Amino acid sequence: MTSSKALYDYFEQTGDLYPSIISDLFGYANWSTFMKENQSATLTMFLGLFKGLYLMNVSCREIHRCFLRNELDDFIHMKYFIHKSGYYREFCEKQIKIGNTCLMLELRSLKEEEEEEQEEEEEEEEEEAEEELRSLEKKEAKEEK
Repeated sequence: MTSSKALYDYFEQTGDLYPSIISDLFGYANWSTFMKENQSATLTMFLGLFKGLYLMNVSCREIHRCFLRNELDDFIHMKYFIHKSGYYREFCEKQIKIGNTCLMLELRSLKEEEEEEQEEEEEEEEEEAEEELRSLEKKEAKEEK
């Protein structure tokens, strides 16, 4: 379940407000000291903003897509461009930015990582074997003299 789906379940009174929602959609990691000190008011403002999107029939998939692209701020501004709610005005007046919420990771399969690790181990083993062979050759050369 995505955080946006969990938030919509909360609005429909079929789910709870989980910390992951606050972290993901409300950009908690990017909150200013002021926002953290006024946590209750900040949460109320974010809940109001997202409840407005819910009432505008914005799908939770659309919100999730913006979350993945780190575009929640732009999306909120676009959706509230015509009908500015009190929560949106507060969002703008306080110059609040959700910011980057989704860490963009290089997508690689576990199999590829394992193959790379195995190749590195094999290279190390080959180097060790070559070094041991050189050492033996040096010993043999000394013994022949």
